[in-house]
Formats: sequence, structure tokens, C-alpha cells
Amino acid sequence: MSAWARLVDPAQARPGFVNIFLVRVDCAGPLEHILELLSPEERDRVRRSGRPDWRAGYARRRATLRTLLAWLMGQPIHALKITSDSSGQPAIGDLSLHLACDSLDDRLLVALATRSRLGVCLHAVPPTVGPEVDRLFANHELFHLRQEASADRPRAVTQMFARKDAARRLTGQLPSAAASGVRMSPPAGGIAVATVAGEPPIGVVDLHFGGIAVGAVAVELPARDIRTWSVDYGMISA
Repeated sequence: MSAWARLVDPAQARPGFVNIFLVRVDCAGPLEHILELLSPEERDRVRRSGRPDWRAGYARRRATLRTLLAWLMGQPIHALKITSDSSGQPAIGDLSLHLACDSLDDRLLVALATRSRLGVCLHAVPPTVGPEVDRLFANHELFHLRQEASADRPRAVTQMFARKDAARRLTGQLPSAAASGVRMSPPAGGIAVATVAGEPPIGVVDLHFGGIAVGAVAVELPARDIRTWSVDYGMISA
């Protein structure tokens, strides 16, 4: 497979657990070779787009996702049926397996679970939300952020924003739905609880990837097995 494959035993991706993978997308291989890993529908989507940068990024991320899922599920890469849900997130034809993805530069964050809908996000520090960031947080959240040392504040803002964004993504809301509509409890035992109108309670767990970024994964509660593991800077070579 690749050097990445030696870092992870697919048997560790246990049913009932939330399994997190951070992998590096192959950005060097010829695009035509990458396209061979995609489904006919995915290739058609790439060729119909008028945006060259988007075409290359989509093709390479989707090829990486297909390679990872085929390896974990023990299926031929072209046997995987990957569709899109109402919010544009990739979904697997097997309805018993829930999937959520996000990407940042050449990194792809993938979350898999068998018992819960998922939301996952990956953000650079600081988040690209502009000066309107104060509108994303409740007063008690702003108070907490202002207690942080100035050097630590960008990371704290990003992490709090990531929690809200992961919960928003789980519900399938589009980015136009303000994160300010997500109410968060302070983390307890490593899990924060998000409240979104019309949704059951959502558990949110922070993901830490050194200095490059922060992330969060959201799952429906009650959940007995909110456990994550990650592979930092893995490589799947298509």
C-alpha cells in the first residue's frame, strides 16, 4: 500500500467507535492517474467543472478518501459507492456506516462511525472568520475567551469555533446557518455538549494536531463509545 499503511492496523477501526484519520493527500501524481481511481460520476463531475484548481483538489481528495475506505473496508476501490448527502458531504452507500470529512491544504480529515451521525471539521489557527467572530459566541463564551493569555487566544477561539462548526455540520446545516445558533456547554470529561434547535443533544470532542490546526468531531448523544484515534501526517499514495 504505502508507508502510511504501516502506521495503522485497519482492525483498530472498531465498530461502535468513532474512528478519526488525518491523512496527507497526494498532490504530486499526474491528475489523469488520479482520475482512474474515481467513479464514472466523480470523473464526470471533475471534467464538467470550469475551475481547474477545484477540479484537481476534488479529484485528489476523493481519490485519497476512496483509497482509505477501500483499504479499511476490504473492498475493491471501484466497488465503493460514495454519494453526497443534502449538505454536499460524502456519504457511503452502506447506511450502517456514517462518514464525515473535511480538508485543509493537503490534509484530509475523515471520521467513521457505525452508531451515530457525525460532523467533523479542521481549521487553521486562527480561524478565517474575520472581525465578526464575536457574533459567533455567547456572552459566557466570550468571557472565557477573554481570560486566555493573548498568545493563546487565537487557538482558543479556533477550538471553540471548531466545536460549533462540527455540531453544525452534523445537523446538515449549510455554512450560512450561523454558528451562533449552536449553544455549547463547557467540556466535561473531554466532551462538550452542543444544543441545536430541533436536534437531540450532540457530543463534541476536540481534536489536536500539533501546531498546524485544531479540529472537532460531533456525534449524537447518548453515545457510549466516543473514542478517537488519529494518524498525524499519514500518506496514501494513489
